[in-house]
Amino acid sequence: ASEWVERGKSATLSAQPDAGYAFGKWTGDVADEENKVENLVFTVNAPHYITAHFLKIYHVSPTGSDANGGTSWDDALATIPAALAKDSAAYVLLADGIYPVTEMITLSGGATVAGDGAGCKAIVKATARIADGSVFKLAHADARLLNIAVTTGYSGSGDFARGVYLDGKGLVDSCVITNCRTHYCPGAGGGGVFLNQGGIVRNTLLDNNSTYASGGSNAQGHNVYMTGGSSLVENCVITRGGKWYGASSSGGGVWMEAGVLRNCLIANNTQAHDNADGATGVRISGGTMENCTIANNYHNV
Repeated sequence: ASEWVERGKSATLSAQPDAGYAFGKWTGDVADEENKVENLVFTVNAPHYITAHFLKIYHVSPTGSDANGGTSWDDALATIPAALAKDSAAYVLLADGIYPVTEMITLSGGATVAGDGAGCKAIVKATARIADGSVFKLAHADARLLNIAVTTGYSGSGDFARGVYLDGKGLVDSCVITNCRTHYCPGAGGGGVFLNQGGIVRNTLLDNNSTYASGGSNAQGHNVYMTGGSSLVENCVITRGGKWYGASSSGGGVWMEAGVLRNCLIANNTQAHDNADGATGVRISGGTMENCTIANNYHNV
C-alpha cells in the first residue's frame, strides 16, 4: 500500500500487472472467498501481509490459428485447448465470437478463461453431445471463468452437456450460462452448474438450463446443484430451469445439500412432466440461504 491506514478503517488494494500479464489471485492475509477479487477491500485491524500473483496472457480469437503463439491479437490462437497446452496456468483471453467445442475443457492447472469485451460476447458452445460431461470442468483452486457465455447446441431432445462442473474448487464470475442440458450421470443434475463439495459462482446469469433423466433415474437442480459446505452461489439470477422425464425430480432452480446461497433471484423455474410435488424454486436439505428472492416458480405437469 502507498499510505498508512487507521486501525478499523477500510483499505483497497489493487493489482497492477506488467504488460502481457493479468491478475491471478492474492495470497496471504485474505479470505478464500475474496482471494480472486482484483480490487481487494478489507478492514485494517492488524498488519496484513498480502501478495499479488499474475498470469501470462494468451490471446485467442475465432480468426486466429493454433499455429500461432498467442502473444498478441495479431498472433492469436484459435482455440482454448491450444492456449492451455502452452501453459496450464495461462490467462486465456478470448476475443468476442463463438468458440465451438466437442470435448470437455478441463482447467486443471489454475488457468483463467476470460472474455476481452464487455457483456459476455465470447461464447463457448458445445456443438456435440459431451457424454456424462460438461462444457467446462474446474479442477484447480485457482481456475476461473470470467465474463464469458457458456452454452450448447441443444435443440429439443435428449441431453447435450452441463455448463460448468466445479470439482470442489474454482470460480465462475460475471458469466452467462444458458441452454445447457445434462443427463443424470456421475455428478447428477445441475444442468447449468454443479458445485461438488465447493467452488464459487457469483454475478452470473443461469438461464434455461435443464436436466434429462430416463430409465427410472432421478434428476435434481436443473439450473444449480450444490453440495459441500464450502460451495457458494451469490449475486446470481437463476431462471427458467426445467427438467423433462424421469422417476423423481426437485429443485427447478436450485438443489442445495450444503453451502451458502446468497443474494440471488430464483424465478420462473419449473418442474415438468412427472413429479408434481418436487420443489420448483429451491429444494434445501442443508446449508444456508440468505437474502434471496424466490418468485413465480411453477409445476408444468
